[in-house]
Amino acid sequence: MNALEQYVNEKGLDWVVAAVVDGSIGYYTPEIAERMIKATLEGKPWISERTLACYSGDQVQEILSDIRKFEYLERHYPDRAKAIIEFVKTWRNLNTADALTVGLMYPTLL
Repeated sequence: MNALEQYVNEKGLDWVVAAVVDGSIGYYTPEIAERMIKATLEGKPWISERTLACYSGDQVQEILSDIRKFEYLERHYPDRAKAIIEFVKTWRNLNTADALTVGLMYPTLL
């Protein structure tokens, strides 16, 4: 089992999605973050500006970097991490246009 699979199994997909959304400061909506995570778990390539510009195209490193930052947040500010997870769950239920709008305003909403 690789590190990403381990995080999904131990923390849950919602937690990892929240980590990627927060790490990308809203660049990824919850739906897009979940697609990226699932594609990565399936060994499929993921290409985005963020992945290419910030992680030299390494989607695994991108996700693991977001996870490390979210673990820090969870350790030092557990209430904020919980609020982000709940916010991301709610955000998932928005239509595409509204979800993109929320992404543009993130993280100033929390």
